[in-house]
Amino acid sequence: DVSKENVHYNDIMALVERGIIEGYGNGVFGPADSIQRGHAAKIIAGALELDTENVEDPKFNDVPQTHPMYKYIAALANADIVDGKGGNNFDPEATLTRAEMAKIITVAFELTGEAEEEFTDVEGSWAKAYISTLLANEVTTGKTATTFAPAEDVKREQLASFVVRAEKAADKEVIEPTPVDPTPVDPTPVAPTPVDPTPVVPPTLDATADKLVANLE
Repeated sequence: DVSKENVHYNDIMALVERGIIEGYGNGVFGPADSIQRGHAAKIIAGALELDTENVEDPKFNDVPQTHPMYKYIAALANADIVDGKGGNNFDPEATLTRAEMAKIITVAFELTGEAEEEFTDVEGSWAKAYISTLLANEVTTGKTATTFAPAEDVKREQLASFVVRAEKAADKEVIEPTPVDPTPVDPTPVAPTPVDPTPVVPPTLDATADKLVANLE
């Protein structure tokens, strides 16, 4: 159910090849379905290659150790990426909102920065700073050129692209300019031209007298 014409196709396939997403287990991915918080935890924990076996129980009231998504949620909680909702609940079957996604992706991939432009519908949103960071790192372009729709659900196909873009943004390295080495100065001193130590022999008196005589002639 994921055609090559789907704009998220390459990102979905990239995560499939790495074993990070498997769909619903029946050959169906459900790209346009809203993603549940528990399923999002599995994808993000997989992308980060977190240890999901040796985890400490975060003791969310609604995520017992028998829950199918327990180890992924616990791994994210242990890494301080998620802290659940109020009342010590995680709400794993609830759909993930775009605002919640912005925070989780920003924290998970340690993204920084602030966009120069702002979406017109995030003023007053608790996730405004996280959304700005995603925009600055080109992880999101918004629902439209000017809006982000923070309260809307994240679709399964969209999360695949958010994760892949965040990975690329996190891997960017700041390339420092190569310093230009100054032209080396030859330390070898220039040897002065040697002076001939042979003394100049003054003419003899006889030769001087002969020259005077010649001048008088």
